[in-house]
Amino acid sequence: AAGNPPPFAAAIARRKYTVTFDGGEAFDYHTNVRMRERFAYYRWDQGTVGTGSALRSLPAEELDKLFASTGMTPLEQHVMHAVSQLEGGFESVNTYDTGYVSVGFIQFTTGDEGRGSLLEVMASEKKSSPDDFTRDFHNLGMDVNQANTLVVVDPSSGAELTGADAVMKVIDDKRLVAIFQRAGRHSTPFRAAQISVAKSHYWPAN
Repeated sequence: AAGNPPPFAAAIARRKYTVTFDGGEAFDYHTNVRMRERFAYYRWDQGTVGTGSALRSLPAEELDKLFASTGMTPLEQHVMHAVSQLEGGFESVNTYDTGYVSVGFIQFTTGDEGRGSLLEVMASEKKSSPDDFTRDFHNLGMDVNQANTLVVVDPSSGAELTGADAVMKVIDDKRLVAIFQRAGRHSTPFRAAQISVAKSHYWPAN
């Protein structure tokens, strides 16, 4: 009745996934993320997004203490707050675009080979707070190796995957996505690592 579909149009089915950790905490994800028309960076229809809490919604005292623990001045903290309003919070995740896997308040990425800025964040936590890193990532099947490359255990097969294969497994399996979001929501060392790497990468005074 409506005629032929326009070029590049296709019927899609949005799928919902719920990942539940021990203790009952659950994270919901949908595939085929709704995008504005002609969004140039969209890549993966099986990708997803989890927004979480923006920095501006967190208690000021909590944020002040966290930023101060990384050596940031109030001015630097103010700038980072402004930038994060365009990106997200500590627990924000995105696996649908050209960043491949993007996490955190400035959207640190894995890139296609699993060697991007997100791996620097993970390596920073692993070095400064190894016990917390073990709880946040290693015990759940995720790691960063000595080459600062992503390593994951496939939750379905038990296979150990590295680099590009690990990145695509995170995009495909929402259980791995939830590991990042859970760490961003609860782990002070993971949050502090995000701030430290953000300053080292993006603060122009350095």
